[in-house]
Amino acid sequence: MNRIAIINHYVDNTEGFYGRILEGAKRENLKDIIANLVDVDIFQKIILQTNRPDIFSNYKNIEIEDTSRIPEFGARIKQAIKNQKKIQLFYTGSGSSVFLDPEKIRRYISLLKPGSILANNLYSTDYFFIDLREPMDRIEDIKLDNSFSRKIIERYRLKGLEIERNEYSLFDMDGPLDILALKLSGRGGKNLKRYLKTTQLDNKVLTDSLYNFTDKDCEILFWGRISEFLITFLRYRTACRTKFVIEGRGLVSQGDLNFYSLFLDSKPNIFQRQFYKKLETYCNTLFVDSRIIFAHYQLKPFREDRFALDMLDKDRINNKRLSRLCKLSKISTIPVIFCNHSFLNSGIPLLIDYIWTKMGFRGSKFGSGIIKDIVK
Repeated sequence: MNRIAIINHYVDNTEGFYGRILEGAKRENLKDIIANLVDVDIFQKIILQTNRPDIFSNYKNIEIEDTSRIPEFGARIKQAIKNQKKIQLFYTGSGSSVFLDPEKIRRYISLLKPGSILANNLYSTDYFFIDLREPMDRIEDIKLDNSFSRKIIERYRLKGLEIERNEYSLFDMDGPLDILALKLSGRGGKNLKRYLKTTQLDNKVLTDSLYNFTDKDCEILFWGRISEFLITFLRYRTACRTKFVIEGRGLVSQGDLNFYSLFLDSKPNIFQRQFYKKLETYCNTLFVDSRIIFAHYQLKPFREDRFALDMLDKDRINNKRLSRLCKLSKISTIPVIFCNHSFLNSGIPLLIDYIWTKMGFRGSKFGSGIIKDIVK
């Protein structure tokens, strides 16, 4: 069986301060991914697809493909497999697979059946393993890796398999808060951890609010694209009470056209001071998936502005409406953390275990809280 591994690494040459930190983390994670794939020693070919092949000219034992003029994800995959039959393919972006070690890669490959695909999330994919038994000749129109698994299952009737969703399989470096979660929790591969140790990154509002997860008298509200995994995780691994406003699932993987928010349609004044002054009536901490706000108000901020809002760094925000959100959050009587959905569903769990450990509690299957076992 011919096996091919593909890693996608996109370099954004216009990034600001937080973008450069994220790009650096992805480069170091890329090194860890390649090391793991070489260690597995089952792939006949390892391909790095990138829009900046010149940066990686000294990389040995891997094939470099210039994808600077191939914007669609499906077209890049089609170029790599060249209509081959009977191959097994592994794909990941350079910001994903942080927790994929050689043992897991071997195991997931072994679970593939003829004509099957195994992904970390079949509806919003970051990485996948696939067993191909016929040419994939109708995939060049697939724009993003997020929707790839779902679309090829529908087109080719593949058997869809999914890795258990948890903080490790769902984790993706999508913004500075994801990097901060890795840095504080001390997680990641050898190269990534070395990079994070020297990275200056902080969000004091977030780090101070982590103790609320350990306080039975606190109530934390989560608003946005929230997974069933996070709800279960919070139930067993925190002492606080939790509330949820869940909306916007599939915002990227299934398109955000005609998106609407039931919560925002009720006309809360999130750009007004009064909204933030009343928050303590509802909770002690608020986590907001800010991309829901962007979609509802049809805002299209630059990536650096989004990142600066996540870090509550008003001085680095150029977008006036995001700057106002940041300014208003600072007059709030409770901590307000804007974030992306990957941090919401995988970064927060990493930080919860981190804060319990910092307080001296030992970890267990059910977290570092007081629950030590569940009797069935």
